[in-house]
Amino acid sequence: LLDPLKPQNLDLCLCCLWWKARSASSDPSNNPVLYDEFLSYDMLPSATRLIILPSLPFSNLLFPRLHHANVELRTAYINQAISKQIETIQKANNNNVRIRMISFGAGYDVRSIRLRSMNMIDEAYELDRPEVISSKQKIMERLLIRRRQRKKNRPHKFIDVAAHHLPTLIGIDLNDTNNNRLPMVLRDILLGTTTTTTTQSNNSTPQCYTIFLFEGVMIYLNKGVPTELLRICSQAVSSLPSSASASLVFADRLENIDSADTSTNCRMDAARVEFNKVGWKLDEWCPKPGMARHMGIAQHI
Repeated sequence: LLDPLKPQNLDLCLCCLWWKARSASSDPSNNPVLYDEFLSYDMLPSATRLIILPSLPFSNLLFPRLHHANVELRTAYINQAISKQIETIQKANNNNVRIRMISFGAGYDVRSIRLRSMNMIDEAYELDRPEVISSKQKIMERLLIRRRQRKKNRPHKFIDVAAHHLPTLIGIDLNDTNNNRLPMVLRDILLGTTTTTTTQSNNSTPQCYTIFLFEGVMIYLNKGVPTELLRICSQAVSSLPSSASASLVFADRLENIDSADTSTNCRMDAARVEFNKVGWKLDEWCPKPGMARHMGIAQHI
């Protein structure tokens, strides 16, 4: 309420950040896949940080695992899926490939920051509504101040987070797929020519592998847009030299899937067909309950 950086009309982004902070700030020995070095916690408004302080007595009783338990499922899956993709890619290329991650509708998620600060990825881009981007930029600036203080107090406990670890934020209306802006933005990112980039480059390692990430964003897009976004991503990769490769990690709700038979195998077959239509090959399928019920990995064809 008294936070000077309070965003306008972005309650959903704050809710997701709250849920993730509740899960990711617990004892890392209990939830190593979810633990995020208190990054989500340090993004929260000051009053909220006091309320959900992990060490607060009876904290779990005050905030029982309700909706954020479902968010935990997709967070854990995505974290593991991305780690697996990175490990596979680096192993296949003798650790001589750069990793780029492009997140769609990331909101106030801190995954890009965590992966950059841990040197697991080399570039990070987030595409979201301009108002979300504007708010997140301010919140990330405050995050850097908080992390410096946290590191000063306990220098060996938390990872360093510097300005160059922050993702490049690009404001864009994902529902507007009729103009050519999104394809142009993606092509500039993939070619390394975007004027908004703040990430470091390394000319001695020319190959760059791209991971596209969709988490809980398709459920809020207009009909037909989710499928078109997948097509645009595939076409952007196909427009590059033949050496370019990419994968797609998702925990969202795909189109034309739930109309299939309710069995997991039938929906997986339906998902495989839909991905093939737009230039992707389904590699892994792991559905769950909830709105963003379709989780998996797809490879660029």
